[in-house]
Amino acid sequence: MFDIIYSFFGKIIYGCYFLVKSYPVAILLFAFVLKLIFFPLGIKQQKNSIRQAKLRPKEMAIRKKYAGRNDKATQQKMQQEIMDLYTQEKYNPMSGCLPLLIQLPILFIVYRVVIKPLSYIASLSDEVINTLSNIMKEGADKLVNVASSTVETIKSVDAASLMDRIGQINGTTIIRDNFDMFSNTLGSQGIKSASELPNFELFGINFGTTPGFELSLWLIIPVLTFVVYFFGAKLTRKFTYNPQTAMGGDASKSMAIMDLVMPLFSVLITFNVPALIGIYWIFNSLLGTLQQFILSKIYPLPEFTEEDFKRAELEMKGKSPKTKSSSNPNKKKKSGYSLHHIDDDEDDEPQSKAPSNKNKSGMASMIDRPELKEDRKPEEKSGEKSEEKPEEGEGGQN
Repeated sequence: MFDIIYSFFGKIIYGCYFLVKSYPVAILLFAFVLKLIFFPLGIKQQKNSIRQAKLRPKEMAIRKKYAGRNDKATQQKMQQEIMDLYTQEKYNPMSGCLPLLIQLPILFIVYRVVIKPLSYIASLSDEVINTLSNIMKEGADKLVNVASSTVETIKSVDAASLMDRIGQINGTTIIRDNFDMFSNTLGSQGIKSASELPNFELFGINFGTTPGFELSLWLIIPVLTFVVYFFGAKLTRKFTYNPQTAMGGDASKSMAIMDLVMPLFSVLITFNVPALIGIYWIFNSLLGTLQQFILSKIYPLPEFTEEDFKRAELEMKGKSPKTKSSSNPNKKKKSGYSLHHIDDDEDDEPQSKAPSNKNKSGMASMIDRPELKEDRKPEEKSGEKSEEKPEEGEGGQN
């Protein structure tokens, strides 16, 4: 089953190699193609990070409630409240791990494909590889461009384990440089020229070489691996929400330790694998940082003020922030009196705008209210005046 997967990725890398005719460049092109394929997963991860960031005020309110209490029971209760918050808000903290869970196996697959180019790039069977090993062993003294220590190893090792001992990358380079010796066997497999075999050289440098711990120019690969991984992690963290960093204290110290441990672990591996693997890791890390920067611009993380954190604390305590609005939101605010509200309760009316009319009734209570006087029709006012004039006339006659 795994051989099928390795062969599938090997064909993809070979397709990249067919386009650029350089194995190191093909590996970089392969890394770029993978980033494009998994870009939707990066979008999903960024959106998931935003959802978690939106819960930060409430999460910090929970942590503040238990601040200074480090006993196991309290810490468990705090974690349970945080998980309850995630459940209530329908956030799954594990969903952000999907891209990482997918990319890690791919990294191991790429490693396997790179170190076994005869099996997965040239698609040669184990029987054919054993035949090539026998030819190499028999003609060891005729090989060109091969170190004397490698020749001695070829002579002393059984053909069945020869490629494992010298490595298929080194074996592929030997076969390319001495193609005439192996042409009959490779021709039967459809490989007619040395150019059809993977070429690990770029600018005259063989990137199939393993750096090792001896002092050489190959130390540049481990050094670059550390620099890119260390600063890449710093930059990526600025573009994503990290709850451990937001917590501060011991969590921040743990993150700082991880920033050193992971790059150092990667450096240790690059000393024991072909330089191509180190180049792949460096380029892949640079692409990852660039991708995260782009996603942070397309989907920026939310920002919060002190007021947001205070509001979250009140909400988590079961209180709501104080507002100036009435305690009854369904009650309409009245502006003065009108005929529509004449029978409303006095408690709902402004006390300072109108005196009580309990002792008045009928027209008297209406006349004393100025707003109702203004509502009276002009005809009614003129009628009152016409009634007063005869009274003045009668008084004058008397």
